[in-house]
Amino acid sequence: MNEEGIQVPATVELSTSPELATKKGIQAVTQLMKLLDQKEKPVIINGKRHMEFDDWIILGNFYGIDVRTGDAEPVEIFDVRGAKAKAEVIRVDDGVVIGGAEAYCLSDERNWKGKPWFQLASMAQTRAGSKALANVLRGFVALKGISGTPAEEMINRNDRKPAPPKQARKAKPQPQGKDGFDEDMPKAEKGVDAEISNPTNWIGLRSENETYAKVLDKVLVEMNEGDMITDHILRRKATDMMGEQELTPQEKKEVYQFLRKNK
Repeated sequence: MNEEGIQVPATVELSTSPELATKKGIQAVTQLMKLLDQKEKPVIINGKRHMEFDDWIILGNFYGIDVRTGDAEPVEIFDVRGAKAKAEVIRVDDGVVIGGAEAYCLSDERNWKGKPWFQLASMAQTRAGSKALANVLRGFVALKGISGTPAEEMINRNDRKPAPPKQARKAKPQPQGKDGFDEDMPKAEKGVDAEISNPTNWIGLRSENETYAKVLDKVLVEMNEGDMITDHILRRKATDMMGEQELTPQEKKEVYQFLRKNK
């Protein structure tokens, strides 16, 4: 407060020089781009790249931050049922919360109609985690031409070409060793919410890898009778388990390599 009694805002000081902060930020995103360029199925919408939850986690690791996702809650909005989840961004060294977000997954979304509760809950948690990390980290990402909106938030927007109706797809024979995704599905959809036309016998592979078996057991507990196990579901569960500290990043990588090897 000055001599006239007028309230004066407290001074905000820089924690580091703008030059150093800019240099480190560009270094982090440049390294991330090298990793993103190795992905087999990038999410590109309207010519712009969108990062998935896994990508945001990697970028967060560069800065020593991680995301903590809470339990999903059932919600009903305008008579539409779904799931809601919250996530917090924390500094790894001291556990201080530095950001957060909440997100939804509703049963009226095109890709989630008729899906069981556990899948809606899992996607709500994934979206919350991606959004929370993006809220903190999107600044330098934009400098490299990457959208600050996570891929999981773009799944049901009108600017994304929908997959053909299931009954309209032509059945195509596919060798067991190939990708396993429907050839008729647009490339942007692959790896996001794809259906498997020639599924791998994931249960039969349970005894071949102890870490993978741990992830599979989690999926089986949450599945309803008649649900199909897919590579995509197993990958997401491994990511969730890492966020819940049930898997280490190295164990998650081991599971991803195992799934890729057995496609």
